Amino acid sequence: MARFNQFCRQGVDEDFHRERSVSHANCDRSFHVGLRAITHAPFIAVPFNRTYLATKGGPRTDEFGRVVHQNGAIIPGLFCAVGAGTTLGPNLTWGYICGRTLAEQARGEPPTPLAEEA
Repeated sequence: MARFNQFCRQGVDEDFHRERSVSHANCDRSFHVGLRAITHAPFIAVPFNRTYLATKGGPRTDEFGRVVHQNGAIIPGLFCAVGAGTTLGPNLTWGYICGRTLAEQARGEPPTPLAEEA
């Protein structure tokens, strides 16, 4: 984060070759362009080094993100969070569901459906 924030102060992101845009400074603020330092917690960083485009299949999962074998049994310890292409929302949501299920399992609790969380 310190590296990224330094790039923001410089106005150039050397890792991803983005630049702060001065030409959009007085435009609609709902359309964010450029670099802005990350300064308020909580923070989360999630590496995405694999993605699938227009997935038409993949492993079958239950509502907790656990992979289900062809015979219908849950494969212990195997989870899957797959969304199509660059849609990060579904990937983050299923990542959350899988992580929550793993935490519940570690505590010896049965998985809780999201609808029952509130």
